[in-house]
Amino acid sequence: MSKYLLKTKLEAVDLYQRGFSTKEIQEKLHITSHRSIDGWINNYQQYGNRGLEKSFSKTRYSGQFKLEVLNWRKEHSASYQITANHFNIKQHSTICELAKKIK
Repeated sequence: MSKYLLKTKLEAVDLYQRGFSTKEIQEKLHITSHRSIDGWINNYQQYGNRGLEKSFSKTRYSGQFKLEVLNWRKEHSASYQITANHFNIKQHSTICELAKKIK
């Protein structure tokens, strides 16, 4: 189960859109990490409400696609989040895990 309910995530995004800082949202909603809020905001901007919902199926990527993602990230000196957005990958941690496996 997700640590935070969809309702909390939507409330955090709404507060952000109304001008609250992530630190203010973190304190107001008792969220342990501002990074969670940053991720929710990004996922909401990319995918709408669907981006905040828990994924129950794990997406499988081909070896070729994984290499393409990692090569693109390296070529563009891009962050995990920017790379995830570019390739329409919901969780930037997926790319982080790929990078760890290559090293």
